[in-house]
Amino acid sequence: MENQLKIVGFFRKKPVVNRPANRSHIPVHKIRKVLLCESANETTDGPVHLLTKKFEEIQGVSTVIPTSDDDRIFYAMRPFRKGFSRFVWKRDPEETNLITIVLLKNFDHWILLSAWYGKQAAKEPWDRRANGFSKTFWTCHAFVEKCEEYYKDTVITECPWPLN
Repeated sequence: MENQLKIVGFFRKKPVVNRPANRSHIPVHKIRKVLLCESANETTDGPVHLLTKKFEEIQGVSTVIPTSDDDRIFYAMRPFRKGFSRFVWKRDPEETNLITIVLLKNFDHWILLSAWYGKQAAKEPWDRRANGFSKTFWTCHAFVEKCEEYYKDTVITECPWPLN
């Protein structure tokens, strides 16, 4: 393993390393709580493992929230993304007792790809791995504008995703 990778915990008796460009939104000590938990819900997609743990107490706030027809919606590009993301104006993130982490299995260790408060969100409609559920999910969910970084000069109000 490279020297700049830091071990953040262990999963299945192998170290979990924090890659320099991971998209983690939560502190390492909370990631360790999920890694140590036997009862985390796990789904796999090839070498990618997604762990979601529901705790008794509130862990943080989710920045992807359900939206309604009353919300003001816009779309914008986020850093390191290839398509437009859906945002909601003037809403607050919602408290959650869920933590989700994404790990990539490597030969002798795991790589932490991302971690956030809340449940798994569907792939965004522009993602090559998006499925039929993706558009359904993102039609009624959005990122909280004040909580996620986006490029202000890319803001549009009309949905950029194909309707069919």
